[in-house]
Amino acid sequence: MLQIHKVSNGGDKLKYPNIEAERGRLGLSKEDFAKKLGIATKTYYNWINGTNPIPSNILIKMSVLCNANTDYLLGLSEVKFREPV
Repeated sequence: MLQIHKVSNGGDKLKYPNIEAERGRLGLSKEDFAKKLGIATKTYYNWINGTNPIPSNILIKMSVLCNANTDYLLGLSEVKFREPV
């Protein structure tokens, strides 16, 4: 069974550090990233910390916004992009 472990990131324990890394690469604050996703900042915090699950429709929005596949954002793959078939 696949398990996702929390990773330490500067003292903050994040369940999804790749999402935070991509947000940073985009140069967006947490507040601005949440706005682009159409959610409250507190909701975003709860997702990246693993308090609440990320809905699939929002995960797809994140994937498009970050130009990264969902498996990478969730830490299930080290491959950020998938090659076109």
